[in-house]
Amino acid sequence: MSFLYCYVVENVYFCDRMDGMTIHPDEQTLIALLRMAWGGAEQPLPGGEVDWQSVYELSLRQGVTAVACEGLLRLPSVDEGVRYNWMAQTLLCEMDCERKIQATRKLSQMWAEQGIHGVVLKGLAFAQHYANPTHRPFGDLDVFLFDGWEAGNRVAEDAGVTVRRGYYKHSTLSFQGLTVENHRFCTPIRGGRRRKQYERYLQQLLRQEPLTPVEGVPLLSPPPLFNLIFFLSHARNHFLNEGGVTLRFVCDWAALLQAYGPDGDCRQPQELWHELLRRCRDYDLSSFAMSMSRLAQQVCGVAAPFGCGADDAADRLLLADMLASNVAPVEFSQGWRTRWQLIRSVLGSRRKFHYFSRRSMPVSLLESAWAYCTDRHPSL
Repeated sequence: MSFLYCYVVENVYFCDRMDGMTIHPDEQTLIALLRMAWGGAEQPLPGGEVDWQSVYELSLRQGVTAVACEGLLRLPSVDEGVRYNWMAQTLLCEMDCERKIQATRKLSQMWAEQGIHGVVLKGLAFAQHYANPTHRPFGDLDVFLFDGWEAGNRVAEDAGVTVRRGYYKHSTLSFQGLTVENHRFCTPIRGGRRRKQYERYLQQLLRQEPLTPVEGVPLLSPPPLFNLIFFLSHARNHFLNEGGVTLRFVCDWAALLQAYGPDGDCRQPQELWHELLRRCRDYDLSSFAMSMSRLAQQVCGVAAPFGCGADDAADRLLLADMLASNVAPVEFSQGWRTRWQLIRSVLGSRRKFHYFSRRSMPVSLLESAWAYCTDRHPSL
């Protein structure tokens, strides 16, 4: 039986998360809107009057307001004032994306003029696979400039931009209101052979697999296998070590599964999915990949092109963490402040490690402490 099942009895909408856990009506409504946005079919809403302001505020915390608005507009009975409120926020999201795309275009053109070419990571790469890319909030710009990391920093500095190099994995700069993370490494490599092997594998994918242009900017988008496995490791790291994840992560994963699936615009051969599952086993991502895939089907109605099994307890934990909305971003380049934030996040993650990692939480903390002491200046 699914960990989350929805049914209608006498016009009352129920969602059961088993073991006494319940989903608040606001959360039920938001999930219904997301399913409508992804699948188009109208979904039942909770019984009684919907508190649309509360649902709206929840959607903001979850980072899915513009996508949920697509579903909201499919409901003919929603008050006009509610529609205008959501549409106004969606317009702001679109305008913010366009502004940041313009800044991205200008910065990447400056790099290109100096022979520096790069690949977008995370947000902008995932947004390309949304029905409307501007409906995914544009946060930071993450780029990997291959061997041009320091050259890219200098180009920005020559333009009068302050570049912070305090964190070994990436430098940080602000360009025309856009925060940019210029990645020296795609992932954190401090801490031993396994992490460095994973980074080498990701960079090998970027250097050897075909890359596709990002529409509107002189940057490239990673190959499908990179996007899939990089999403999983990035999202799981947020979940275990950096406070948590939100429903936006589910939407990102659903967008990738849909785009690369058998009916998607960028459909991939079955061999790619076999390779993804093999790599997930190698890099301890299997349980997280399966749980995220089950949530993508439950929340967005997007099925994975591979078997996902069942683990109700893991799915409940992951969904509950998302809906708690207690995500506080870790500010890097802050020395001991950063390390204390990470330690606090990990200390609150004992159950998460039980379900989603082959390592325990204490082992993870010890490994991190040992890595910091023995690998102060990480390199491949």
